[in-house]
Amino acid sequence: MKCLRTPILSHHLLATGSHLSHQYHPLWLGLSMSLTTRNFHYCLKSNQRQDDALAQNSCKEMINNSRTIYYEIIKRWNQQEITNELKEIKKLTENPNFWSSPNAQELICKQNILEEKLNFLLNTNSEIDNSEELLKLAVTENDMEMVVHIQQSMEELLKKLEQRELESLMIDPQDIKDCFLEIHTGAGGEDASDWSQMLLKMYLNWLKNSELSSFEAALEDISYKEVGIRSALIQVTGKYAYGYLKSEQGVHRLVRLSPFDAAHKRHTSFSAVRVYPTADSQDVNSMFHNIPEKDLKYETIRAATAGGQHANKTESGIRLTHIPTGIQVQCIASRSQHQNKDQALNQLRARLQNIEQAKKVKEMKEIAKAESESNQFAGNVIRSYVLHPYQMVKDSRAQIVLSNAEDIVEGKDAKSFDTMVKGILRNSSSSSAVFNNLNDD
Repeated sequence: MKCLRTPILSHHLLATGSHLSHQYHPLWLGLSMSLTTRNFHYCLKSNQRQDDALAQNSCKEMINNSRTIYYEIIKRWNQQEITNELKEIKKLTENPNFWSSPNAQELICKQNILEEKLNFLLNTNSEIDNSEELLKLAVTENDMEMVVHIQQSMEELLKKLEQRELESLMIDPQDIKDCFLEIHTGAGGEDASDWSQMLLKMYLNWLKNSELSSFEAALEDISYKEVGIRSALIQVTGKYAYGYLKSEQGVHRLVRLSPFDAAHKRHTSFSAVRVYPTADSQDVNSMFHNIPEKDLKYETIRAATAGGQHANKTESGIRLTHIPTGIQVQCIASRSQHQNKDQALNQLRARLQNIEQAKKVKEMKEIAKAESESNQFAGNVIRSYVLHPYQMVKDSRAQIVLSNAEDIVEGKDAKSFDTMVKGILRNSSSSSAVFNNLNDD
């Protein structure tokens, strides 16, 4: 219906009291104003009906999307298999001698994870069905307040489903563990060591602001150079920390105008990142639970800080060498030498466990030697960060190209970084395939 156009009296006519023609007769004016008001209200109602229809369609679409994601999750999390596995674990826990068994803690942890998955599957299915029924009732009774409430509930549910979908992709038992992330300077001189320091800042800021999980990052070790750093070690704690971060393993390439070149030319720098899960010091089944003292060499060191009056003046740091493989780890995070020693042992267990799980054909000593070299990931550039002549972050595994490279490198854009990690997980047949491919290259 078209809005009727009505004559409007000018201020001049009203002020001067000029003679009004028949079209400005008071009766005609009253009728005209009445039609205009009706027309206005009709337009408002029409717009409201359109908004209501959009809200209803939005709810239907979110319900359909939720059900699609849910069906994808239950393909990986089989409800019947989870239920049967829980029954088996429950039988074991009812045994009076259960807590004296070496794998009691591991089974309890597994039970908690399975119960969490089962509760999610049962509750989510009911929640989607209830929302669908409520929406039908709200549409029938034209209850828009209920529609808005359903819309808000479905938005929250979709976020949870997306999180669970990512978790369902991580099928490696190691994925749920905490992890260590190492950064090592590669080729590129001062630009490379500066790039390593930029990477360290990027990871620390991303882990602090990421929405993937409630990560906590602690800088366990750092080795400075005149410019930038030689290496750094971060311990990351949080649910599925290793599952999310293991795709970061490889070489990271930076292209920019060098601030260390007088001619200000474009330079390419490389830094290598290694990620491995933490080893459970209480896991007596691990072949590295008790490392013979004869295989260990301890050295005390000072903190490798940038200097200043607050620098560590006592040799509280520990450098630990595994003699059979030549693997070296060190920890300077605490002022307590005892705590640094325990942390260094945990790092060593994790490194040895990581090598064992790689299932290489080579001998362990050869693998360890290859890992210790600065070009350990040569040819395996997983991500490129370009700051000049244009801005771009490209990760072919995620099949994504981002243009806000500077914000990502500085750690200001955690959402974009989350997007890359999600893309890698979704484009992989399983999260473990990422790790295997990186090590097979």
